Amino acid sequence: MSKFRVLVVDDYPDMQWLLTATLERSGINTSIACDGMEALEVLAAGDPPDAIVTDIDMPGMNGIQLIERLGLDDRLRGVPIIVASVYPTSRVTNGLRDSDEAVRLDCIRRDGR
Repeated sequence: MSKFRVLVVDDYPDMQWLLTATLERSGINTSIACDGMEALEVLAAGDPPDAIVTDIDMPGMNGIQLIERLGLDDRLRGVPIIVASVYPTSRVTNGLRDSDEAVRLDCIRRDGR
């Protein structure tokens, strides 16, 4: 049985380390991409991960653009996406307002609301 696999997409090395260390401590395999474009390259090179954790504000292709692109790919459309960002929930959901991907995006606020 293969391990659960997560793609971490973030441009900050400290956040990459924090996320991968936390996931790997729980027995989850991780791979890293520094922006949305690199994430698409990683995803094209192999089997889809079991989940994707992405930042929103990144150079090049940002997290919202990545989420929209994933929604266009039948192979990746069903992969759960977790947004890990310092931005408020409204900025994330407003960025996807005109996209079908907004329906699949559940945001968890730090204050629990």
